Parts: sequence; structure tokens; C-alpha cells
Amino acid sequence: MESLPLSLYQHLLDKYEEEKKKCGQGTKESCKNAKHYKRQYELMSKLGFHDTFAIGQDKNGRTTIY
Repeated sequence: MESLPLSLYQHLLDKYEEEKKKCGQGTKESCKNAKHYKRQYELMSKLGFHDTFAIGQDKNGRTTIY
């Protein structure tokens, strides 16, 4: 069984890579999304896992960790 932190890290990386590819094709919104997912991944990596994460979506439907 995959643990939540590992699957969440992978989700953020997958979304980052997906949006980064689109960004390279000139999609402005995808560039913003790629930056968002990269930042979320970096923040989670810096903070590490703890039991008070709140995982949700922002107004644009992107995964966000609080």
C-alpha cells in the first residue's frame, strides 16, 4: 500500500511535468500551473510530512496543500 506522502509527492510531480510540457508549447495558463505545482512540491519537500496537512483545490482546480 502506498503511503499518502509518497503518492502526494508523485501526484505533484506528475502534474508539474504535464503542465511543463504544455507550457513549452506556448500555453500561458499551463506555465502558471507548472509554477504552482513546482512550488507545492518544493514546499512539501521542505516541510516534510506531518499530521496536520489539509489537501484541497484552489479556485483554479489545482491541488493545493495547506
